Amino acid sequence: MLTPNLDALMNIVAASILTNFTDKPTPFQTNSQNSTVPPSAVLAWCKGGAFQGSITASGQDAAQWLGGFVQVLTSASMSAKYVDSTGKKSKTIRWTQQLLPCYDSGDDNQVPWYNTQTGSVFALKDNIPVGTAMQDYPTMLAYLRLGDNTQPGNVNSGPWKDYQLAELYKSLDFTVVLVAIKAGVSSWRTTQTCLPLRRFSWSTVVAGLRDPKGPDASDASKLYGMTMTEHARVYGSVEDASGDRLDQLLPPASNKSANAHINAFLV
Repeated sequence: MLTPNLDALMNIVAASILTNFTDKPTPFQTNSQNSTVPPSAVLAWCKGGAFQGSITASGQDAAQWLGGFVQVLTSASMSAKYVDSTGKKSKTIRWTQQLLPCYDSGDDNQVPWYNTQTGSVFALKDNIPVGTAMQDYPTMLAYLRLGDNTQPGNVNSGPWKDYQLAELYKSLDFTVVLVAIKAGVSSWRTTQTCLPLRRFSWSTVVAGLRDPKGPDASDASKLYGMTMTEHARVYGSVEDASGDRLDQLLPPASNKSANAHINAFLV
């Protein structure tokens, strides 16, 4: 028996996480490969993983609890460097996460779950294992011309708007927790309503170089001359989290999703 609920009407008998870290087949994609990518832009896929969780509960209140993954973004670094026609002058856009740590949820309405898509969050069952899964391959979109970026707002206000993409970098650190949360509660931060079960941390990095004057710089079929220079190893070790509380993992003021709190500035 791992983690008894305080009212003794639901107990967690077993919980486990399986991790599988893999590369996206094409780390960089263009509009010719992925129609969702704007023309003259590059989409960089970070290395990521597919995670599976299993929870077995017992007790008459088991069906009142939900099981799933909570992912917390603990650090983020993103940048794109652009150079002029001589290659001697440059401007860099840096994207910063304004709220850290924060939940890596689809939006604030899905907090704390990683997502609430079908099959991601399950009702527990009395003495029957239930499974949950998540996949995460973070992406970064970069335009080849500095002026085509929509953020920050001053990229089209200076002589640097025609600078060309030369370097791309993104690094992220995450903590993932397999949890059981009592369904229908407005506050899930206490041990009576949220039971962290297993956790692990992982990180991912993607970086690339491009020669704006190279022979492939205007060829979408050749990724506009983008070459991968680093595709970092992703690692994680699963640990027992039955003594944790989510309000200890994450400050109460950061009860927000990651997606709504990204700011960009030009340096």
